[in-house]
Order: sequence, then C-alpha cells, then structure tokens
Amino acid sequence: MRGWLLAVSCLTGCADVFGLTREDLPLDAAIDVPVIDAPECTLAKVTLPLVEDAEIIAQTPTQGHGLEPILNIGVAEALLKFDTTNLPPSTRKLTLVLPMVQVANDCGVPCGSCILIDRPGTIRAAFLRSDWAEATASYNLRSTGMPWLVVGANGASDRGPIQGAGPFVVATPFSMTFPATGIDAWVAPSAKRLSVVVSPFDGAVIIVRQHHAWAQPCTPVAEPPTLIADPCP
Repeated sequence: MRGWLLAVSCLTGCADVFGLTREDLPLDAAIDVPVIDAPECTLAKVTLPLVEDAEIIAQTPTQGHGLEPILNIGVAEALLKFDTTNLPPSTRKLTLVLPMVQVANDCGVPCGSCILIDRPGTIRAAFLRSDWAEATASYNLRSTGMPWLVVGANGASDRGPIQGAGPFVVATPFSMTFPATGIDAWVAPSAKRLSVVVSPFDGAVIIVRQHHAWAQPCTPVAEPPTLIADPCP
C-alpha cells in the first residue's frame, strides 16, 4: 500500500475510499503524490491592427467624427474596427490597449498635454457590428443612408453585451483583458473585420489618437488603439 501514488494528499479520511482500515495507517499518516502541471500554452498572441475608427456623440447625432485626429472617450463612445486576417481561430481572450495622447495640438495650446483633460473612471468594451463607415458613422447612422437598429448603436444587432470593464487611472496607459466569448458572431467573415465600441463610465475621460497618419510637430506621438488576441486560457 505504501507504494501507491495518489492525485491528492490526504489524511486518514482517504483510507475508506481505497479499502484500507484505519489500522493500516498511523494517525498522522499522509500519502503524497507529485502534482502534474498542465503543459504551458505556447500559442502566440496576435496584435490586430486598427483599420477604422470613429466617435458617436448624442449631442451631435447627425455629425460624423471619423476623420478627426483624436477620440475623446468621455464626450463620445469610440468605434474601433480591427483587421482579423490573422485572428487565431481558438482565441480565448482579448486585450484592448488605449495609449494616451501625451502631447497633441488638439488639447488646448499648441503641443499642450491631453492628460489635463483625462479623468479617472471606468472604461467598458462591447462587440459591435462592422458594417459602419469611418467617414460617415454618426449617432444616428452607421453609414450614409443606413441607420443603426437603434440610435447610438444601441440595438441588439448593433452591439453585444459588455464584454469587459476596467478602471482608468489618469496619466497611466490603459489596457483591459476580457473574454472572447461570442466573438464568432461579431467577426465579419468576408471583410475579416471585428469592431469594438468603447464607452466611458463613472466620469471617465481618456483622449486617444485615431489611426490616421498624424503629421504634427509635437512629440511624443501616441500609438493608436490596438486589440491583442490570445489563444491561451
């Protein structure tokens, strides 16, 4: 009996399970076995590039904001569309990264800091339909002549439930990891696109840049948002 290897460590309470009597083991006996760890996941993460972005603002419901240099997630919700050409088929989780605009001409005086506008709070993310157009998407329309199911992209086929939420701390780069549950229903297979709507909550304001080439004399210039697909648990 002493040569047995068991998957757990136990005291005399295990004796009955294996047909032993309490006389077979001393009162303080324990049977130990090595725990075999699951193999480490070695699948590579993939960064999905941002290909389109826009803002939707309830106060300007007919105006598009997709060709501006920044996204003001606080005044607006941000629509982000990513290229899924290299999306791993077994993606388990996603990490949204929103690099802050440290310096930009769009935040006050020339080359003023956008950090002065940022406010702490919560950032939320949900999957979004991808048949919206960067140049013409607005609070009312997903593209010219094509309304959202419900204004503000609030219909059941416009956006999914909240996939993740995370705290934003002022002057700290924001990233949030959330499960990829249900992702297949939101990936546009022919266009190979996945969209995410990013929403402020609890007073959060974060200024990030759009994906367009940004010619301006100030430095540093922040990177645009990215989405990282992870096939590991």
